[in-house]
Amino acid sequence: MRIEQTRGTVKLTFLTRGRLEMVEADLALLTIPFAVLRTLDYQDARFDRLKHKAIQELGAGQHGKLALQFDSRLWTERGPWGISSGSSYSETGYQSTWEATGGQPGASGILLNFTGGGVTTSAFDSESPYGTACDPQVGAYARRFLDQLEPVFPGLSQHWNGKATVSLPALNPNFNLSYGYYRVSQYHTIGGYAGLRQGNIFFGGEHCSEEFQGYMEGGAAEGVRAAQEILAEVGPSAPPVGFRERGLR
Repeated sequence: MRIEQTRGTVKLTFLTRGRLEMVEADLALLTIPFAVLRTLDYQDARFDRLKHKAIQELGAGQHGKLALQFDSRLWTERGPWGISSGSSYSETGYQSTWEATGGQPGASGILLNFTGGGVTTSAFDSESPYGTACDPQVGAYARRFLDQLEPVFPGLSQHWNGKATVSLPALNPNFNLSYGYYRVSQYHTIGGYAGLRQGNIFFGGEHCSEEFQGYMEGGAAEGVRAAQEILAEVGPSAPPVGFRERGLR
């Protein structure tokens, strides 16, 4: 993909099914993570030095989520652990858990194994960002997690119904991360600059948020902010903003 900007025109080139397609627009809104944008050709996008720095250096965090479904929520019953909500932190091999089905009706429940940082890399050696227990590798992840979980919730393993999913968004080439974050010293050097417009190019996404990076609240709030900026630019009496599309060889 290529991003170009001239005075009053934004040109975006996409590779779609092996064919290059160009879109010429009056305005453009970029919501792709900077971890992806930094791999694209934007040298002619007329971004200033600080925007380029933010794109190239903003932190790219990673985490993993392994979800197992159980035929009963044993953790909510009285046991050696007392009575639990499903939230736990352990030194048995996993980092943390919480119940992903809290507040939902029914006997069955889903417990989530959440890992972050380097633990995700060491715990999951998958080449695919997503999978289910139908994949032998995901099944192996689930059984290992059950072994690690048994000392914390004794007897829970026998209630696993064989269903599991894994999500490793940093392996998805459309993300290249799980969330954006400010590295040490970045809050006061590029803080707030990720979402700042550059000419006729606007920016949105959780990575632009100063308060909710990594959360859907950040993506939603920054989407509203970007939409308001674009509406203010267009104005109620302005002609319709359009785009022109053409194919390239």
